[in-house]
Amino acid sequence: MNTYGYEPRRFCKMGRRHLIASASILAMIGLPGIAMAQANATVSEDEIIITASKRGGQRLHEVPIPVQAISGEELAARGVKDFADYAISVPSLRYEDLGPGDKRIFLRGINSIGASTAGVYYNEAVVTGSNKEDGGGRSVDIKLYDLDHIEVLKGPQGTLYGANSMSGTIKMITNKPDSEAVDAYIDTTLGSTEHGGTDWGINGMVNLPLVQDKAAIRVVGWKDDRSGYIDNVRLGTKNINDENTRGGRASLRLTPNDRLTIDAEVTLQRTHSNGTSRETPTGTIGHVPTNVLPTFQGGDYLTTAFTKDEWDDNWEIYSLTGEYKMDTGTVTATSNWFTRDINFNFDSTPILLFFGVPIPAITHQPQSRRIWSNELRYASNWGGPLQVVLGGFAQREKTNFEVQVIASDPLTGLALGPFDPDTDALAGTGNTFFGRTNNGTIHQEALFGEGSVDITDKLTATVGLRYFHSQQNSSEVQTHPFGGFPNANRPDPDPNSDSNNKVTTKFNLSYQADENLLIYATASQGFRVGGLNAASLPLIAGVPRNFGPDSLWNYEIGVKNSIADGRVFFDFSIYQIDWSNIQSVSKDSTGAFQFIANAGDARIQGVELNGTARVTDNFELSGGFAYTDARLVKDQPGVTPGNVIEVTFPGHKGDDIPNVPQFTFNASAEYNFPLGNDMNGFARLDYAYVGHYKTEFRPQGSGPADNPFTQRIGGYNTVNTKIGVDKDNWSAKLFVNNLFDERGIVDAIASDQDPLALLQTRPRTFGLNITVRMP
Repeated sequence: MNTYGYEPRRFCKMGRRHLIASASILAMIGLPGIAMAQANATVSEDEIIITASKRGGQRLHEVPIPVQAISGEELAARGVKDFADYAISVPSLRYEDLGPGDKRIFLRGINSIGASTAGVYYNEAVVTGSNKEDGGGRSVDIKLYDLDHIEVLKGPQGTLYGANSMSGTIKMITNKPDSEAVDAYIDTTLGSTEHGGTDWGINGMVNLPLVQDKAAIRVVGWKDDRSGYIDNVRLGTKNINDENTRGGRASLRLTPNDRLTIDAEVTLQRTHSNGTSRETPTGTIGHVPTNVLPTFQGGDYLTTAFTKDEWDDNWEIYSLTGEYKMDTGTVTATSNWFTRDINFNFDSTPILLFFGVPIPAITHQPQSRRIWSNELRYASNWGGPLQVVLGGFAQREKTNFEVQVIASDPLTGLALGPFDPDTDALAGTGNTFFGRTNNGTIHQEALFGEGSVDITDKLTATVGLRYFHSQQNSSEVQTHPFGGFPNANRPDPDPNSDSNNKVTTKFNLSYQADENLLIYATASQGFRVGGLNAASLPLIAGVPRNFGPDSLWNYEIGVKNSIADGRVFFDFSIYQIDWSNIQSVSKDSTGAFQFIANAGDARIQGVELNGTARVTDNFELSGGFAYTDARLVKDQPGVTPGNVIEVTFPGHKGDDIPNVPQFTFNASAEYNFPLGNDMNGFARLDYAYVGHYKTEFRPQGSGPADNPFTQRIGGYNTVNTKIGVDKDNWSAKLFVNNLFDERGIVDAIASDQDPLALLQTRPRTFGLNITVRMP
């Protein structure tokens, strides 16, 4: 337990009351409809057609891996507009909302610094987060408007999806243009956030056939303005963590004949925020006290930051996909271009205070990323016991990452002018403390294949294989070292490079007992490439220039079953993951320099269960549960390999993997009822629980080598509810998110350079949503 005892204040005293209240509401919703049961009701999730196996569309029940999916219609009915709203219903999926534009995604406890451990795809485009030096640039936050469905593939997908899909893969599939009919809708939401202000959003879609059954276009647009709720007491600004998003998508589908389909699509989104969602906890002041800088007390929804930490996140996706169906199989070719430009700012005053410099300062981190990903694959349709998927993949990535530490105005929190490498703030000749820039490239190529053989009419064996190669190069230059130097003496760029080769495999045995019951067992590998530390760090602190790849083996058995004439569907799996050579954040013995190194090994053992039950034609229950025991089984080295630099607070055998809750649980209930005059009413309740976890290796109180910066985060509950009415082509609903205004802690930041700060769930938000669709 940390010094402040961070059990969220409302969980310990009110969690049981919330749970009882939630259960009572569930019961009141459900009881009126129990007598209305009919035998022909079905469970919608099992009917979703998914593409996880890259063999064309398959029903969820037919795929022998743990997959959870939700249709676009269900997303709209629930009012889900962000992935965070859906993520709470997926067992073992951890979606950390660290503020506007800054999200982290992982599954099954496979969490560490570096590139994302979960692969994220927008249709066929790779949009996986890069976590460049862990400064912003995490998983892209895509608004979920006009989607066909979302798929969440749990566990490593190291053959069909390759590197970065260590913990799983998330696929967002958009609705495609329809060449048979005109269609359109408009959807608007007006709401309010407690401790904040007004929220407003609008989105709409138009589908137009160009040539009947041959060509069509579909255009989607959205605008989403959300109030902030964090006030900066030092600068006197309110609701600084607001979020303003604009975006759109245009797609074209050509079907010149029954065999060929061509899809072209462009999606773009722009997000701006005026500040971070970090809070300075009650009883703290947010920085080391000095005689020069005034102190301010923290508190609920308050920050004491010295700077205005604006954020801009602009991204675009361009995609072209062709699919040709032959009698013997389908050939798919896809090419995708993903660009992302981020202007990430944060308060670096505490870092300067660490070095004894009592001057307010802001760090600008302009970041750009370009990914060109291409894939060609063949999925057979041979009509016999053997089926295959064969393909090749190539990706080219280019990055630019800058760091500019600039003195800031203590009154406005803004930088005192632009970055100027020819001046030096320490010498009193300007505003610049430090600067460096890093340009990098990553080339990846892979060949993959997966074959399935029907041993009997019920038993199928699948073997997958992927050969992967990557080459990384970077060039870094200090544009202004700490302390400054004349322009003529700046060092030449320092190049660095690394390469990785890997073969990953998958073995799966599935038994289709009948049309409803599927049993499977899987052994599969996951892999993540190594990377390059900042070139300037080895020069300063002797830290390693590179860090190696990490990999894992996943062993699991699972059952999917539909019972009661299809009214009940559940998906159960139990697994063990052996994770080797974990990429982990490390610091030198002074605590001044942070870098990535390979830690010890970990073992993760878990259980997942999710299901849906249609109690009556009008009443449906769904829920999920995950148990995740994620621990180190080998000490993290206290000395970096090949160096004499001691690592502060290395992880020890038995330590929990940071930010992984042992228990998560969710439950939902929805009741539909007739109102007369062709109108229907509906009510829905969603409940989610996230269990406690620790933020670092080495918990406090664990011994003489304990980590004083480890925070124990208590579990928290979230309850969302909505009630509404629909008729023909329109619907209206009232909603309340975070019904009990639970202050659940999502993450805590603490180090010798980062005074304690908390990131918490969004306060209670309520509003009205209206949707009108073309008749």
